[in-house]
Amino acid sequence: MFQPAFEVDGSQGGDVQFTMGTRFTFMDVAGFRSEWRTDLLLGNTYGIQTELYRPFRAESRWFFAPHADASDTTFQIYKKNDPLGITASTAPISAATWGTT
Repeated sequence: MFQPAFEVDGSQGGDVQFTMGTRFTFMDVAGFRSEWRTDLLLGNTYGIQTELYRPFRAESRWFFAPHADASDTTFQIYKKNDPLGITASTAPISAATWGTT
């Protein structure tokens, strides 16, 4: 499954920012009821995120979902109405979630 997305941020009057994204979802790749989701972002924010949702057993409500993500975004810093500069924020993350639905 393919899902496109976009974001337009006009909160700064003279600095409209745009980000396009997409999500790919693949079903049953690691067993029955599993899903592998991958998100891609391009524009003001660049990033990738991936997650594998997998129930412990086919009939179980309990699941395990490892995920990883990395993104890079830029934003302006202001003092009153004067822009001081542009800075970037980079954040690689990996973790895992487990629980019940």
